Amino acid sequence: GSDRPQLFQRMGQAIDADGTGVKAVQEIQFRFLMAASAAGVIDLQLDADGLRAFMKDQQASTQMALQSANMAANAYTYQAFSDDELKEYIVALEHPLMQRVYELLNAVTFEITANRFEVLAYRLKDLEPAQDL
Repeated sequence: GSDRPQLFQRMGQAIDADGTGVKAVQEIQFRFLMAASAAGVIDLQLDADGLRAFMKDQQASTQMALQSANMAANAYTYQAFSDDELKEYIVALEHPLMQRVYELLNAVTFEITANRFEVLAYRLKDLEPAQDL
């Protein structure tokens, strides 16, 4: 009977108002996998176009998983907030200026993350193979 699931869903929509979150996550995955393949860390069975097509087919399930994870994270982060405090916060997030701030913040965060994962992919090749004890 709680309104919290709907509030957290509304919060998620306010934070990713332009709907680029799933595409950004998929781009991070794509860049990591392509870099890992180029570094020889993995043997990718798909070329770039095939990987993008596969990811497009998985977009709906990726979106559902991302929404679920975000709702769980928000439920934990904002557990001490009252429903009224959550509503007030969401109204602030829905303001066009805040939506622009989050659009820019998300773009920067996703680009930094993608760059770091590409570096990680190339550094993985320097690791020793795992050994059984």
